[in-house]
Amino acid sequence: MSYFKCPYCGKEIKIFGDGKVDLIAKENGIDTISKLPLVPTFASLADSGNIESFDKDYLNAVFNKILALK
Repeated sequence: MSYFKCPYCGKEIKIFGDGKVDLIAKENGIDTISKLPLVPTFASLADSGNIESFDKDYLNAVFNKILALK
């Protein structure tokens, strides 16, 4: 998880600061697939074993990129 998106203004807040994922990916010759937001609903569903109930479009893009790597 890389940021929290404010539900009021939409601003992306990097709670853990700027990550190094892009730098590390570049150093290793791989692409960064995605940067996922911290989403309380996602965490709650994962904790309760109901992750398949989470419905957000941005996850489709991530899954499609992963599947394309095969």
